[in-house]
Amino acid sequence: ISCPLDARVLRILQRPGATVRRGDAVLELDVNESQVAFEKSENDLKVKDNQQRQTRLSYEKSLVDLDGRIKVKALELETRRATLDGHRKLAGMGLLSKEELRASELAVQQADIELAQLKEERVNTERATALQIEGLQLERATLDREVGERRRQLELATTKADRDGVLTWVVSQEGALVRRGDVLARIADLSSFRIDATASDVHIGAIRPGLRAIVRIDALTLDGQVSEVYPAVENGSLRFTVALS
Repeated sequence: ISCPLDARVLRILQRPGATVRRGDAVLELDVNESQVAFEKSENDLKVKDNQQRQTRLSYEKSLVDLDGRIKVKALELETRRATLDGHRKLAGMGLLSKEELRASELAVQQADIELAQLKEERVNTERATALQIEGLQLERATLDREVGERRRQLELATTKADRDGVLTWVVSQEGALVRRGDVLARIADLSSFRIDATASDVHIGAIRPGLRAIVRIDALTLDGQVSEVYPAVENGSLRFTVALS
């Protein structure tokens, strides 16, 4: 069982030799620093959510304001065009000077340009806000993964057996500082066995990994295969290991 985070051993709940089942707590870690870090990550996530909401509200407000200005400018352009039509008729009758007619034409052009600028501003606002929201969403996703990882580490703080077996070793000192990845305990899995065997070195050419093996223990016969052959020959004997089926 590996340490999930940097911490101190708070309590040893099981001692070597104890039979444990999957999910049984083996020891408890002091995780105050990790708890603080987890809460900070949660707060950062809430702040990011708030930033997203504020950005969307500001965006909606800007669009409402721009839409209102666009409508006003469109009405102004319509009015100036109507005025220009009237001035053209008066000018055709000789009742309006060329300067006044030119001024009406310029007023229409100016209103037309201002309306186009407002529409372009609206498009740019949509694009800029979309990019800003996308960036905030990416930041939020990163924070969300960080919160999930810190939560997972805290859940592992009460170190639990990951299988049924017998505890063969555990950190012996309460208060000891352990680092992430350090071994905290070892569990022997009693559902899996192997046979360590020897044979005369005259069989050195015949015994090889993958070879079928039959193991007899009193009246019990078990099937297996040679999993490992040790290269060194000691006192005329060849050592090898049989994995049971």
